[in-house]
Formats: sequence, structure tokens, C-alpha cells
Amino acid sequence: MLFDNRGINTAMQHTLKSVEPDHKRAMFTDKDGFDVKMKYDYIHVLLPQRAPDVVRESGPSWAEKWTDQGRRV
Repeated sequence: MLFDNRGINTAMQHTLKSVEPDHKRAMFTDKDGFDVKMKYDYIHVLLPQRAPDVVRESGPSWAEKWTDQGRRV
């Protein structure tokens, strides 16, 4: 992966709880619910990438409707 090739550490599936900019530390909760404190030089955080509950629970979910279109598509 590009990040690994450039020596950039990543922490996927963590939820940001707080940032201490004076100390360059950030507190996260990992996917298992544990608190994790990390030091950083640069921090880039993305919002969760999923549809709102009302859309996901509305019925038209694409997860079960994918079909193989073959090589022509």
C-alpha cells in the first residue's frame, strides 16, 4: 500500500474522541471499544463513510442485488 511504502502509519477503524494539539496527541476508540492514545505529526481524520440509518433500513439495499455482468460491461 502507498502509505506503507512511504513509512506512513495508519489507524483504520478508529473513532476520534479528542485531540491535544499542544502535545500532538489524539485519543481514539478502536473497533473493539478500547481507548487508544496516539502521538502524531500530522493528523487526517475522515467521517464514517456509510448511508444514514434511515436509508440503510429503507429496504433497497444493494448488498444482495449485485449480479455478475460478465466481461462485456
